[in-house]
Amino acid sequence: KVVLAAKDCVIDLTGGDTCVTMAVGAVLAALPGEARRRIRIEKYDHNTNVVRDCVHNNQSVQTKTVSLTVEELIALHGGTLHPDSYQPPMDSRPRDVAGVWEIVVEDPKEWNRVIMHLGEFESRSDSKTQVFLPLAYLRDSISSFEEKETAVRDLLDKLHKKRVIADHSSRNALEYTYAGSLLRYCTLKAGNVLETKTLLEGRGVLEGGKPYFQDCQMSVSIDWDGVVHTPQECVSDTRNEVDVVLMHGTTPLFISCKNGSVTEDELYKLHTVAERFGGPYAKKMLIATDLERKSPAASRAFIQRAWDMDIFLVTDAAQLSAEEWRQIFKQAMQ
Repeated sequence: KVVLAAKDCVIDLTGGDTCVTMAVGAVLAALPGEARRRIRIEKYDHNTNVVRDCVHNNQSVQTKTVSLTVEELIALHGGTLHPDSYQPPMDSRPRDVAGVWEIVVEDPKEWNRVIMHLGEFESRSDSKTQVFLPLAYLRDSISSFEEKETAVRDLLDKLHKKRVIADHSSRNALEYTYAGSLLRYCTLKAGNVLETKTLLEGRGVLEGGKPYFQDCQMSVSIDWDGVVHTPQECVSDTRNEVDVVLMHGTTPLFISCKNGSVTEDELYKLHTVAERFGGPYAKKMLIATDLERKSPAASRAFIQRAWDMDIFLVTDAAQLSAEEWRQIFKQAMQ
């Protein structure tokens, strides 16, 4: 009745399931030819940004470019971003973290180990950017102190040479100042450098001289039901954190960054969150500095599982050139 009464009728099949498509087809088949010609059945082509007429294939309409922010994407799927997370300044570039990245790629395992020791030491400091730690104070409160001190001093020396910190340590105290908040963030946790490197490289991808990704966020914490409860309410919220999310128009790229060992659970978590909050067009990517598996067979099984889940896998991020970094994002979006 609706399609017969309407002078002009457009039925939009975008996002509809097979039952809707079959129902529309049944209605069309039952209509006389004159009425059928007055009806347009259209579907939005997500890849070409074109609205196509499903009946008259020669007709299409180019639409304006539409883009979403990460926050809007999550909200559309019923979630919310909480809590807020640190984001590098918009003028930050990959070269700004080049020094600390060079230390990481020398030996990712060693970086993970020493950063844990550094964090244990810095937890005793009143300031997180201008650190002063008398060794007499640390010696009595840290187990295996001498071993950890040697490792931390070696790291501080490397960070000083790369201009990540200005090191003024003496025999009796560790004393140093970070060169900026971005570099300070990179040493808070072992995985922060890879996460930051990925975000900054993603920001730098261009298409036609313009940013390929319109919104880029890291440490994206998603509250599943969109309702944030206070601690006093004693309600357990379901949350997931995605290391990096990049938006190309309305298509999200969910990225998991791993600087250490990677379990198959990481694939499942990435797949689940991307499917839940990215929709049917979401892209997924896992970036590892070095994919460590127990055997070649285990590596092949892991790679196959990632492939089956449509997860674009980067197994050697520590070896990527600047050009290769730009390429992997475009490849993951295909």
